[in-house]
This record gives sequence, C-alpha cells and structure tokens, in this order.
Amino acid sequence: MSTLSERTRVEVPAAQSQARLAEYFHTLAGRRNGTVRLSLSLPVTFPGLVIPLSLQRTVVATLTPFRLPGDVAPRREVHWAPLRPGPFPSFRGELTVEAAEDGRAFWLELEGTYEPPIGLIGEAFDAVVGHNIARVTALNLLGRIKASLEDAARADEAGAEVAGC
Repeated sequence: MSTLSERTRVEVPAAQSQARLAEYFHTLAGRRNGTVRLSLSLPVTFPGLVIPLSLQRTVVATLTPFRLPGDVAPRREVHWAPLRPGPFPSFRGELTVEAAEDGRAFWLELEGTYEPPIGLIGEAFDAVVGHNIARVTALNLLGRIKASLEDAARADEAGAEVAGC
C-alpha cells in the first residue's frame, strides 16, 4: 500500500468554498445521492526509455459526500480505478478543504492510499513509475475541480459587474 497526498490552491475566496463545491458536485451528481463519477484521461510517459512510450488510460473517479462527527464542512470520499487493467493503481481517500492563510483562496486536499498493480512486481514498478501515475491522476482530478470553481467565480463576478452598470 502506498500513500498519496496532493493539494492545489483554488483562487476563490475561502468563505465561498463550501457553497462553490456544493454547487459543483450537485450539478455533476444529478440524482445519484451526491455521488459524482468523473472520467479522467491521463497520459503516462515511462522515463528512461530510448523511445518514449506513452499510454492513455481512462480512470473513473467516484466522489461521495460524508461527514465525521464534529465536521463543519462535508468531506468527499474519493475512489478511482482504471476502466481497463494495466499499470494503473486503484485509489481510496478523502477530498477536503482548508482555507488559505490570506482568506482570498482555499486549498483542495486529496489524501489517501493506493494499491500498486501487479503484486510484488508492482512495488518496484511503483518506485519507478507507478507513484507518478497516481500523482498525475490526483493532480488531474484536483485541476479539473479547481478550473470549474474558478471559472464559475469569474462568471459570477462578470455577471455582477454587468448588472451593476
């Protein structure tokens, strides 16, 4: 079992983080009890080869809301798995939010564990390439959410400016 921890700064005021995330997930979830399924395509390049080898795979990420006792803000359980077998890990973890120090932004944090594929051979593979595959998948997911939240905030600002004219 290997661990993964990634985060990205979202340039939306921290005070808006929960409302923006709720709107984003609600839009994607439809009628599935808040559960979101996203397909993430990721290119993987294997380092050290004379001729670069690149694979494109689709990973399905499922995000399900939950709360722990004492939580102010909801969390999301995150699970992803490749649609087709290959050197792609399955992941289980949590997506959480933390206000940035300046309050003008917030951090989306993804932490969890994944199982390197291919058993014992997978551990060696993980050390060379597998961890990077898991990391790229995490950054792809975080980047996708970040872009959507920031685009929505900019669109709302533009609409408010037009309405204020």
